[in-house]
Amino acid sequence: MDEIANEWNGQAKAIDYSTMPLTRMLMTSLDATDTNKEEWLERILSFLTFDLVCYRATEPFELVRLQESKWDPLVNWFNEMGNCTLTTGQGIAALEQPVSVEQAGREFLSQYDCEIMLSTRIMTEATGSAVISMARVANVFSSDELFSASQVDQDFQIERWGADEEASQRIQSIRRDFENAGRFADFITSMKPDQRSEC
Repeated sequence: MDEIANEWNGQAKAIDYSTMPLTRMLMTSLDATDTNKEEWLERILSFLTFDLVCYRATEPFELVRLQESKWDPLVNWFNEMGNCTLTTGQGIAALEQPVSVEQAGREFLSQYDCEIMLSTRIMTEATGSAVISMARVANVFSSDELFSASQVDQDFQIERWGADEEASQRIQSIRRDFENAGRFADFITSMKPDQRSEC
């Protein structure tokens, strides 16, 4: 409980919940119902249809290779974990994923309770990738590696053309959301089962 306690200990006379992301997520998950959990599950699964790691650039060559190096390990992990095959392709045309992909995601997520489902939904929405968020929950790659994978295209453009202040602030905000949700998942995983919500 140290993570939550630290957030409360850092408060002054007036409680500022904007500085207490883990506390907010815990309160949300404690108030959640089975309906909320199902909605979060379906929201995460909906991203598999247009998951970031499945849509590859056609050029330039450097970006194509960078995407391969960052995303192929994630695709391979998901395929092995779910005994399925994610469809990947170049360009922006919609990809059709086999039924087994959604089934794999559903089976993986259904083992978790409300808290983990909430953190996974937040990470999925932040990165545009259900695969990345599930890999974070499974702790098969480091948080830094996964966030870097979610920012491949942006980092490539920044390296070429530089970053403006608005873009930098947006990336920082996304990173905070991703890292806070990941920390929350780690915090919940470390708790005993009888300390978690019943949702």
